[in-house]
Amino acid sequence: MVDTRPHSGSSRDYSKLSDFRDGLYCCFGNGKDALMNLVDSLLTGSGARSFAELSLSTAFTRKWSSIYEIFDDAEIDRQALQRLFLMAIPARSPGARLILAADATPIVRAESPTARDRTYVHVPNVPKGAKPIAPGWQFATVVALPEKPCSRTTILDNRRIESGQTAAQVVAKQLIQVAPELPKDAIVALDGGFGNASFVSAAQNASIGKLMRTAKNRTLYRPKPELSNKVGRPRLDGDPFSIKDPATHGQPDEHAIGTDEKGHPIETDCWRNLHFSRCRTATLSLIRVSRQNGIDTKRNPGVIWLIWHGTDMPPLEQIPQIYRLRYCIEHSYRFDKQNLLWTKPRLRTPEKFETWTDVVAAVHNQVSIAYEYQQDFRMPWANPDAEATPEQVRRGLEAIIAQLGTPARPTRPRGKAPGRQVGAVIKKAERFKTIWKSKKRTKEPV
Repeated sequence: MVDTRPHSGSSRDYSKLSDFRDGLYCCFGNGKDALMNLVDSLLTGSGARSFAELSLSTAFTRKWSSIYEIFDDAEIDRQALQRLFLMAIPARSPGARLILAADATPIVRAESPTARDRTYVHVPNVPKGAKPIAPGWQFATVVALPEKPCSRTTILDNRRIESGQTAAQVVAKQLIQVAPELPKDAIVALDGGFGNASFVSAAQNASIGKLMRTAKNRTLYRPKPELSNKVGRPRLDGDPFSIKDPATHGQPDEHAIGTDEKGHPIETDCWRNLHFSRCRTATLSLIRVSRQNGIDTKRNPGVIWLIWHGTDMPPLEQIPQIYRLRYCIEHSYRFDKQNLLWTKPRLRTPEKFETWTDVVAAVHNQVSIAYEYQQDFRMPWANPDAEATPEQVRRGLEAIIAQLGTPARPTRPRGKAPGRQVGAVIKKAERFKTIWKSKKRTKEPV
């Protein structure tokens, strides 16, 4: 292999990015040179608006007629890739805790009957009155969040949710797997789809603090009373705590008053030693965050309810700021889908799309590392004092990658393929029905 990267003479130290790229190349198996070319094409091709345009990039030296050929035999060591992603987490300020976020997002494939294992997935931000479901795949993502709200995130794991799985099950497995590699005081923030007994039960063995938003119709329970002389079966739960019934709340165990980033007052109350009736082994704390400037809409609520599970709970006045960081993952999804073309390729099998997802995640994390170099490229109308966006940082990477070069081996010319044999019969691709995830609906006493 010819190493075209400069080892000296560079005015700036790009060793962290260079080491990441070397480690990434080692994670690739069969077809690693073509995969690395595709990574560089996506990393430097900020003008590409379709998957096919990536093949026109100067970084893609294979000169194939179709880059879909890369995924026919490409192999990626996903365990090694996850270890590499964990090493890419930015350094924290002294005393700052590592905050993660986990969520699930859809990849819509409404007109892909040849795509296997499609399910009906929830599609956010649809026009008013339209059904918010469509056929497609769904991916669960765990990211490391910045210390202050911005668009910079680091992907730690991206995993497809199969038709026989739920988002809660997959995210719980991800957290159990990555938690041992993280600081002991790390926290993961999750939205309302995970603040229930099913997720708490699946993820209670993950050695990480979990801060989950929960619905306003949940019911938790206090510890069961001590044994009495009454005849009959002992009670399994104590008095209920119904979020929608203030008469069951009682006095909070802790109260704090603070302000948000704009100086508006925030009141935070906490009730401890609660549990779900379907998961009595997990002791929870229920937190109410009251925002005076909230107008009580879906996007700007006046009151939100959070659940804490884990040890070493942060000070109560820090809870609103910690949970606010969770929304950075939404910017991460938008960058991957709009700029990194995550949803653009029409790959037929879920395995090929998982490989493409790993490529997108690798490019995303290189952009995250490049924030440290402060070489973002901004349009003339952009605010020069604002925090750089991922796309602005990505535009400045072309010059950096030109200095670093690529660990991929130079392209070797190959002969022309003989083509199909005369009289060959090409069968029609197999069609698959969209899978409807159905289960018995029972009233969840949570």
